Amino acid sequence: MPIRRKLDQLDMNVLEVVEDEIWLPEFLRNTADGSVNKGIWPSKKWQHRDYQRQILTDKSKYLSLVGGRSIGKCEAPTARILTVGEGYVTIKDLADRKSFGIYSINKENNLVQRRAKAYPDKKKIVIHIQTESGHRISVTDNHPVLTDNGWMYARHISPGTNVAVITKLPDDMIENTLRWHELRWLGYTYFMQVPSRASMDKPFYPRYKKIAKEIEYIFDQFPVNYVATPDSGYSIRLIRGPFVSPLNALYKEIGIYNDVNHERRKRSIADTIMHQVKDNVKVFLEALFAQYATFSAQNIELPTEYEITSYNVQELLLRFGIESKIYYNEENIWFLKILDYENVYRFWNTFTIPGVAVENLPEPTVREKINDFMRYDKVVFVQEAP
Repeated sequence: MPIRRKLDQLDMNVLEVVEDEIWLPEFLRNTADGSVNKGIWPSKKWQHRDYQRQILTDKSKYLSLVGGRSIGKCEAPTARILTVGEGYVTIKDLADRKSFGIYSINKENNLVQRRAKAYPDKKKIVIHIQTESGHRISVTDNHPVLTDNGWMYARHISPGTNVAVITKLPDDMIENTLRWHELRWLGYTYFMQVPSRASMDKPFYPRYKKIAKEIEYIFDQFPVNYVATPDSGYSIRLIRGPFVSPLNALYKEIGIYNDVNHERRKRSIADTIMHQVKDNVKVFLEALFAQYATFSAQNIELPTEYEITSYNVQELLLRFGIESKIYYNEENIWFLKILDYENVYRFWNTFTIPGVAVENLPEPTVREKINDFMRYDKVVFVQEAP
């Protein structure tokens, strides 16, 4: 093909832009795809971020990237992130760390471990999303959310959208520092006031005779002196002497020793308990539910008083694949409720509750899941907040 004319400087300028990985997309975005009508150009100039420039200009033969959709995941400081070996931790508590391990989802929708870093973002628009089962999340409007139609930005989520929710947490806790009688005692008394003096301020009243038998065995294992009260309670008399009693040592070691820490204890379950291996968690939860929950073959509810405590118990239950819902009543008391009969059935087949027996439960209808740890749940509420 014959050359019609030589390229002039304007042609060279166009070629220079077209061939440049950085200039071309910035030019197209800032000029509405090269429009000569400046009236439709964006008012705010667009530029690649630094990491995007590095990726686009890297001339290496192979380039390995680790990151999810949109690279950054922007969430509120109070958002709780599932970390490796620590369970759920708020972003504000992770912000000062150089890096931390998290769970991510690969393209096959499998859980994988990745390194992450939390840093402040100037983005201020927050989207609050709640699903039919009570799952809630607060994220910036450009946060990617997995739906049954693929990944979507939070700003595009609306009521009726099916989003992915967790059904079972990975079992990665390795701490095995609490013994059976310590875990059982903590479960039975966790919502009571901790003894801060030589005797308990209030006697402990076992809910069932089976619990009473276990309590006497537990007292012998610590050991502690106890007195059975006329109204079927137990009053503790800690052994006096030069050594700290095992009971007080236990409370002190896990951070719930005295009245000063009492409120903090009630508001969240101690990290030492949260980080125990699965078998130890089972011992603790069986005691906790036995003493405080209300039961039926179809429904299980646990009053927790505080929201954070509900989230802690919910996290522990998810390690067994048991979903729950959190709510509060007119008296502003928080409750945790096992989500539905499918999960109630799983609860009764997982735990042995002292003093409670359930037999001949019918098989539940099992809902469809994406995989062993995730399913879709319908969004019922979306709100944008500045």
